[in-house]
Amino acid sequence: MELTIDVSAWTQTERNYLQAAAYSMLWQQRGIDAHDILEKDGVLSSLIVTQDVSAILNGATLKVFIASEIEKARLATEIAKVESGIRETEIATSQFKEIKLADVDIAIDAATNLTQLKVLLKKFVRYVIAVS
Repeated sequence: MELTIDVSAWTQTERNYLQAAAYSMLWQQRGIDAHDILEKDGVLSSLIVTQDVSAILNGATLKVFIASEIEKARLATEIAKVESGIRETEIATSQFKEIKLADVDIAIDAATNLTQLKVLLKKFVRYVIAVS
């Protein structure tokens, strides 16, 4: 199989995704494991794929797929940034940041009822998750 995709108007990022997108689309839509797909200057080639897959792998469908994947990556990055900020804030403001071993007993013993103990436990678990 050899297909030529006009990538002249594509961004470099879109071009970088081309080979992976072709592989992924063939796998998702036809179950074809075309692990030998090669891409060079918009030309996709494969020794394994011998059938006509031009309906799946054409400039329009590839560009839409790539745009979708780039957007998913962008959203994941934004979510990760927010989570990272929350973790940094938790670490910076936690009473457990620089707690000494002797102070652990004091903190636990200071909880005089179940509600206070639950609050302490939640703070501790949040801190442990934030630092891991």
